[in-house]
Amino acid sequence: MKRIAVLVLITVFGTSVFAQKTATRKLEKFTAISASEGIDVTLVKGSSYEAKITASGIEMEDVLTEVSGGRLKIHLDGGNHRNIDVNVEVTFVSLNEIKASSAADIKSSSVIEADMLEIDASSAADIDLKIKVKELHVDASSSADITLSGTADKQNVDISSAADYKAFELVSKEGDISASSAADANVNVTESLYASASSGASVRYKGNPDKVKEHSSSGGDVEQY
Repeated sequence: MKRIAVLVLITVFGTSVFAQKTATRKLEKFTAISASEGIDVTLVKGSSYEAKITASGIEMEDVLTEVSGGRLKIHLDGGNHRNIDVNVEVTFVSLNEIKASSAADIKSSSVIEADMLEIDASSAADIDLKIKVKELHVDASSSADITLSGTADKQNVDISSAADYKAFELVSKEGDISASSAADANVNVTESLYASASSGASVRYKGNPDKVKEHSSSGGDVEQY
């Protein structure tokens, strides 16, 4: 009987730990967002600021959604968290900075509109967005993956260390693209393009820009698609 009771307790404990939990949190105003530690984030444009969290394998209080200085930081509390699944749906009003690191995943179900937007991905993070902006700044490194669609008047891109920038579906008038250390960039530019590739990196472009300036070194490659 004692053995059966122990097994029942283990089963109940395991079920409680790995059961899916949900929570909705009201947030202070923010215009920048960062996510890390394998958390999956979906951005939804709205008229309020909130986070809807769905998690399993972790206590809800260990999923942190902190706003400081207009920046929403989504991450985990200290500890060695394994076999967890954390999804956060974030409702925002406007954004001008989006950052993902440490295998986090950020995507949008809404078009993100801004005069200026900064996007940063590192350490195997993924970002997939629909955007409509005047000026775009992108930084990606360490096997990060950024996929963008929509429009941008001007894009400035710096990628390195096996990062991927997939932006054939993002139409821009001007582009300043730099890729290094086995990074890959695909861009769509219609008027003016400066492209630099080095150390095994590649830049592929389409859009038939009127002005093109290329620079490649150390096995880098710039080519029209």
